[in-house]
Amino acid sequence: ALSTGSRFLYFCMAMESGGRKNFILPQKDAKKYGIAPSSLRKHINELEAARFIRVYSGKPTREPNRYEFCLSWNTPMAICSKSVSDGNKGGP
Repeated sequence: ALSTGSRFLYFCMAMESGGRKNFILPQKDAKKYGIAPSSLRKHINELEAARFIRVYSGKPTREPNRYEFCLSWNTPMAICSKSVSDGNKGGP
């Protein structure tokens, strides 16, 4: 089961995504929900480990991380689609 903080972050991500499967969530957006940078990283790691999201690092290009909701998180061998890594940065 997810921690309360991770569930809260997931709902914040859902609101910030605007209904898109692929999205970004800069630290400044997390701060407006009262999520500290250290907590943000911890909760992102938990969501990724539980396969609720997939993280694409923006570090090499100095851009915000990109995230993808894994809609089939409850399937044993579920993997997210490749759409984000194919250059889709979050929809139209």
